[in-house]
Amino acid sequence: MTHITPTPVSAFHTPTFDADDAVIVETRMLARAAYQSGPLVGDWVRLDDGELRQLAYTGPAGDKTKFTAPGCEFYLESNGAMSCRGDWRRGVPLDILRATDATHPGVAYIFHHNRWRSGNEVGFAVDLRVWQCPWLRTAVA
Repeated sequence: MTHITPTPVSAFHTPTFDADDAVIVETRMLARAAYQSGPLVGDWVRLDDGELRQLAYTGPAGDKTKFTAPGCEFYLESNGAMSCRGDWRRGVPLDILRATDATHPGVAYIFHHNRWRSGNEVGFAVDLRVWQCPWLRTAVA
């Protein structure tokens, strides 16, 4: 079972994350785990100096990733993928990232009871994979 921590997504009134939402997140995280063979949007990258950055974009093999800028938000889609809303920063080539056994909490949202409408977002934190990058922060600033 996925460890899920309800997390506010806004200072404004939003619905309360409940058991129905937890089932939606659990189902989507199981879908994510079933197809994850490489880095995915939302996963973390540990740079060689220890800094953690979150992935905002992962393209096809041979492409470069993009890291998040402060304030990015992640939506957990029904197939387990995440999409990132916000600014992106320069990244690193996908093929240099190496899998680790580590995870790190990442914050995302879904729509309460899967009802898409403005102000109906509920946030949560789930453990996401951590990938190792041999580059220093100064190389990807």
